[in-house]
Amino acid sequence: MERDWLAKGKDIAQILSMIAIPVLVAFFGWQFQAAEKDKEVRRDYVQLAISALTSDRSSGETREWAAAVLAQYSPVPIGPSQASALKKGEAAGWGAGRPQLPANLAQPCPPVPEVTSDSWDDFARSYMALAVQYGQCAARHHSITEAWPR
Repeated sequence: MERDWLAKGKDIAQILSMIAIPVLVAFFGWQFQAAEKDKEVRRDYVQLAISALTSDRSSGETREWAAAVLAQYSPVPIGPSQASALKKGEAAGWGAGRPQLPANLAQPCPPVPEVTSDSWDDFARSYMALAVQYGQCAARHHSITEAWPR
């Protein structure tokens, strides 16, 4: 009789565990997905706030909203002076939208020199000049892509 009672208790425990395990897995999975979705929403709001702060066309109210979003969702606290500077567009790099390129990097690539002679020597000199110009333009392009914020 006592063994019957233990066997019934074991059966009931197995049935409860068979029900509880999927319920717990579903609950914690849902909690994890909700937390991940919340992180995505926060990230999207921060990106929207940064774009509002970098835009020259943002109004004062928009800048205040964007500074409040950054203050709320930033893992590093934003102090009152930084928040005030963000609202006014005075924070370094925020008001201009993008950093100013140095003049030598902003120059367009020179035109390809035209070969007007039938001489192979002139063609070789033109080709070498073109290779030098390409190397300089490629170096400027590389500098821009490395320095420009992503």
